Amino acid sequence: MKIHQKRLLDRGKIEKLVAALRSIESDNPEVAEKIRTEADYFERNAERMRYPKFRGQHLFVGSGVIEADARRWSLSDSRGQECSGPFEEPTRFWPPLLPSEWRV
Repeated sequence: MKIHQKRLLDRGKIEKLVAALRSIESDNPEVAEKIRTEADYFERNAERMRYPKFRGQHLFVGSGVIEADARRWSLSDSRGQECSGPFEEPTRFWPPLLPSEWRV
């Protein structure tokens, strides 16, 4: 993806991104099909990609939060026991942090 197109995605300008993708021409039918598939994906999921709107609501827009949580569960806890197996202490990390407790 060109830098310009990535900026459009980051700024939530999905319609312009779709138009930019659809304007790409290719003589290779496989490449043309892949571009069409990607443009269709962005068009179909546009409302899920309004990143500036989500950031304005203090929501996370990347996969880092999920990856960090997955890492937390896959590492050993302070007693050297694995956290990734069956949950013997289901309330240990419950309740999760409330938005008022977030450190931004």
